[in-house]
Amino acid sequence: MEEDTTLSQEEIDALLVEGGEVEKGELPMTDMEIQSLTSFLSKVRSKIASSITSLLKRRFDISNLTISCISTGELKERLEGEFVVAKIEYTKGLIGEGILIISKDNGAIISDIVMGDDGTSPPEELDDLYLNALGEVITQMVNQMNMALDKKIEALSPEVSIIDFTSPDIDLSILKEPNILFCTYDLSVEGLIEDKLFQLFPVDLAKQVLVLRKDKAAAPPHAKRVPMQEAVSVHPVQFGTLKPSEKTSPPSNIDLLMDVPMQVTIELGRTEMLIKDILKLGEGSVVKLDKAAGEPVDLLVNGKLVAKGGVVVVDENFGVRITDIISPVERLGCVKSNE
Repeated sequence: MEEDTTLSQEEIDALLVEGGEVEKGELPMTDMEIQSLTSFLSKVRSKIASSITSLLKRRFDISNLTISCISTGELKERLEGEFVVAKIEYTKGLIGEGILIISKDNGAIISDIVMGDDGTSPPEELDDLYLNALGEVITQMVNQMNMALDKKIEALSPEVSIIDFTSPDIDLSILKEPNILFCTYDLSVEGLIEDKLFQLFPVDLAKQVLVLRKDKAAAPPHAKRVPMQEAVSVHPVQFGTLKPSEKTSPPSNIDLLMDVPMQVTIELGRTEMLIKDILKLGEGSVVKLDKAAGEPVDLLVNGKLVAKGGVVVVDENFGVRITDIISPVERLGCVKSNE
């Protein structure tokens, strides 16, 4: 008797689930949810573009967002070769791990600009210094999205690395998810890049974003409409006779401020450094300030210079002996110069 090799519908569905496909009738997100997420990310992109443009001093833009739900196998098909991958682990407000992905060449150009060059001769290989510089850009992008949600969201510093998606062994926890939201943007950096930027969300993390967005959009209780009431008759108001009260001397203006806390800062000196120089700092590094040895230090109250003095040691603690009080005229000049 010939063996029946025909697969039942249940067996076919089971094979599809094992292969990472979405089981029929159990889509992870509805079309409305995906549209809502698309709308939110599209609004955030303008703030991201503005922030990164200021950082790079060169026009940066991401546009034409598309979102699709794919399996792990499809992700590896779409991303072939080496990419710069930034893992963002959310620890408060949102719980989960998001991913940002750009090509290795584009990552080299952007990090080269952050390091102080013009991006026209980027490094062939991205060492830790350049990956850390790229991490600063990604941190700015993540912060803009978090602020748009208007929640106290906390995330660890992005973990940036280079991953070859043709490799069979890829250390990404998101690949353990049966379904992934795959976001694609057109990436543009003025005169240097016209390519794609990718963002990955586990479905659970994407739904958390939608919940926070819905909470923000909800009207506050005092904004609710109240039913109109019936008209009521209005009578002229009548006031009682005013009697003079006992005279009391009001407190002086300064007395009203006596218990207001102020932040006092002692400034030894200042300097300006490029990001690439800051990233090179380590144990034993020396940072040269704009003051010579022996010069008085500045005493600032809420950021405004009010006095100068010399550093002293009192009971094994550092202190400042005030030697010069800034006159009101000079203080006014400092305020005007900072406006």
